[in-house]
Order: sequence, then C-alpha cells, then structure tokens
Amino acid sequence: MLRVDCDRGDELVGCTHAPDSAVTAAQHDSRPPSSLGSQRLKFVLACLMRGAERLSADGCLETQDGTWVQNHRRKHAELFDLCDSLSRQTLSFLLDLHVRNRDKRQLLTSSLLARSFQVHLTCLQSTERGLDAPSDVLLRALLEVVFTICAIARSPDVLERYITDDDIQRLKLLHAIRATKSPNLAFGRAAATDELRNELKAKVKLGAPTPVDVEELARRAGLHDWYVGIYRVLSQTAHATVRDIERYFVLNDTGDEIEALRLTPSDAETPRLLKTAGSFLLTALNAAGFIFDIDFSAASERYKGTFDNGFSKP
Repeated sequence: MLRVDCDRGDELVGCTHAPDSAVTAAQHDSRPPSSLGSQRLKFVLACLMRGAERLSADGCLETQDGTWVQNHRRKHAELFDLCDSLSRQTLSFLLDLHVRNRDKRQLLTSSLLARSFQVHLTCLQSTERGLDAPSDVLLRALLEVVFTICAIARSPDVLERYITDDDIQRLKLLHAIRATKSPNLAFGRAAATDELRNELKAKVKLGAPTPVDVEELARRAGLHDWYVGIYRVLSQTAHATVRDIERYFVLNDTGDEIEALRLTPSDAETPRLLKTAGSFLLTALNAAGFIFDIDFSAASERYKGTFDNGFSKP
C-alpha cells in the first residue's frame, strides 16, 4: 500500500478543485514547493476528507472510520439515494415491459433505455469513487442515448434514419479495413468480403432516409440546448483536450506555476455529476414512458427540484 503522509507540514498548496482539502505528497520532495515547477513533478494524493491514511490496492483512500467511498456516500447521501431510487424505478419499468417483437420503435426504445440504465449505474459507481473525469465521459455517452430516445419519441421518422445510419457506418468501417495494408488487420480484411460490401451498399441505397448525426438527434429531441451547453463541454473530457487535462495539475498559491501532478479521488464535482446523471435518466425514462403510453409525471414529482426532466411531448 502507498502511504499518504497527512502531516500538515507537508501540505501542498494550490488545490483549485477542492479548496478545503488537505493535499499531501506520497513522496514529498525536500526542496521548497516553489522550486518544483522546473524540476521533476510528482503525483500527489488529495485527502479530501480528514483522516485519510493510505491508498488501498483498488485505488480507494482508506480512513480511520471506513473507506473514502463510504465517507463520500455519507456526505452526499441525499443525492446518492435519489439516484439509487431512480435506478430502481427504471429497472422496475424495464422488467415490467411487454415489448412487441415486430415493433422497431418499441424494440429500440426498450434497448436504449436498458443502455441508459446501465450507463447511469456505472456513472454512479465512478462518481462514488471520486473519479470525476471518467464520470464525465460516461455522462456524454448517456446523453447520446437520451438524445436518441427523445428524438424517436418526438419524431417517428428519426427511427428509420437512425437504423440507416448504422448501415452507413458499417460500410465506412468496411472500406477503411479493406484499404489498410497492415498485417495486424489481416483478419479484418478477410472478414470484409465483397459479398458483405455489396450487401451493405444495397441496404444503404434502399434506405432512402439520410443518416442523422448527434446534433440533429438533439434538435429532434427538443434538447439542442443540452447539446450546446452540456454535450460539447463533456466532449472535451472524452477527447482529453488540453484544457480538460489541466485538472491533473497542482498549482502554487499564486496559480502561475505547476508544483505537482494530481492522482486523487475528488468530491468537488459530486453534486453536479449526480444531478446531471439523474436528469439524463429521468428524461430518458419519461420519453420511453411516452412511447409505451405510460405516464411518469406523478412519479417524477419526487425528483422535482433536484433532477430536470428535459423531455417534452410533441
């Protein structure tokens, strides 16, 4: 186990993400912090809750009164409980569904809601461990599914375009594999046969509807504001942009020099992450309810003021 020295004398300054935390180095350099910027940087652990003593093998900070994760859940118990309640409600809805096996709208909606449930659950687990960046990546994936469900609910013609787009993307991948000469992809070229290419080409030609991209899905879902204000921001994390990677920097007290690199769980973003995840799943659930003619307006009242239901009927 990696020891975390929580002596206040070894505290590093400049923790911009959690100003009330004690940020300590696992192996602190003997030189003054101001000299570290031009030297070798070290990853540090931030003890966001008092009493953290060591890092366990699975990456969780352990404390005298339980793990960091347990303390984290206690600190944000109300939000975690609401998210858990919404997960149970969504699971109950899915298990009670009777889906017609020849109804493409019902088949895709139920499957997309199942994906929403799973991604939401994984996002809660990631947030629980204080992994804010991976949680944002999961939120982006969840939001794409929400756009699709809501677009299918509000605009029935989107369904065929969504299906057609799958054939187009498969054809693009097939062409890319066939074009490469890499010996590492020989197995892929063997599978990308002329027969498969001709089959996909025929499907694309027969599928009169044009493909639909994420932004248009958001527009047809009535959620274009979420695309501009949330999805595009989350995409910066998904693509590991320079600005997003700055979250791993520990700055000095004047904010003009990097003293160390951060490797730590954090609860600074927990309320935002949980409220966003809950809002996305609640929106997907209401859209699915509309398609299956099940009214969730009364059940949604419990979450009012905490989660936002972005779905509106056409």
